[in-house]
Amino acid sequence: MLYFGADVSFTFGEAKSEAKVRHIGFELTEFKFSKPASISGMVITRTEDAFTLEFNGMKQSISEGRPNNNSPAILLSEILEAIQTGEGKASKKRGKDGEVSGKVREQEFTIVRDSENNIQEITCEGLSFKAVFTNFVNLESEIGANPITPTANASNSE
Repeated sequence: MLYFGADVSFTFGEAKSEAKVRHIGFELTEFKFSKPASISGMVITRTEDAFTLEFNGMKQSISEGRPNNNSPAILLSEILEAIQTGEGKASKKRGKDGEVSGKVREQEFTIVRDSENNIQEITCEGLSFKAVFTNFVNLESEIGANPITPTANASNSE
């Protein structure tokens, strides 16, 4: 299971964005966007049974299936889910770093991890997607003591 928090810089086609990401296994993935300015403050939350979008006081949830669009947050969520379920997953060592690959949306993706198993980068060249992780924090030790819920007033918190 993956439990982490990180700052992520996304490139998806020509679009670039930045977000704080909190991922708690299958239960929760939360994205708080800070860049570009046009989406700063937007929060996308994926739980086991819904996607929720919050922006400028508006909130919309989709509980049937998953949204079918090209959001970098939704694509990253799909990749993390594929890694956790083992779909098309293969692993190999690359020096001190590890590399995990798999398939999502019929395209190959690669995850590069450092020697401490922290995600450094995820790429999916067939979808022109790249996510670079910084300030990676493993949240595994915190999960047992804390309930898993979306951040309260997510659009107002850091």
